[in-house]
Amino acid sequence: MHTIVRRLAGEGSPLCADRDAARLLVQIWAEAARSPRIQERFQEAFSGAEAVIGTLIAEYQRRGLISPEVNHTQAARLLIGLLHGFVVQRALLPDAHPDTFNPGLAGLIFGGTS
Repeated sequence: MHTIVRRLAGEGSPLCADRDAARLLVQIWAEAARSPRIQERFQEAFSGAEAVIGTLIAEYQRRGLISPEVNHTQAARLLIGLLHGFVVQRALLPDAHPDTFNPGLAGLIFGGTS
C-alpha cells in the first residue's frame, strides 16, 4: 500500500503541484461538467487512473495485505475522491500542502504515519 500512496501523492502528482496548477485542474473539472468533449477526456483519464490503482489494490489483495473482500474498483474510486478533494483544498486553502495530506492519508490506510 505504501506504493499506492507514493504514486498517488508523491513527486509529480497533482498534489505536489503548485496552487496555480490545482486551480487550473478545478477549472478544467468545472468545464467538464458543461462540455461533453472535455467530460469525455476526463472520463478517459479517470478510467485510466482507476485501472492503475485498482490493479495495485488487487496485487496487495493477492499478497494478503488487503482483505480480499475489499472491492478494488470501489477502493480505487475512494482514493481518487480523496485526491480530488485535496486538489480542491490545494486550490482554495493557503495552508493545504502535500506535507500535511500525505501523513494523514498514510495514517488512514496504514493506521499510523508512514
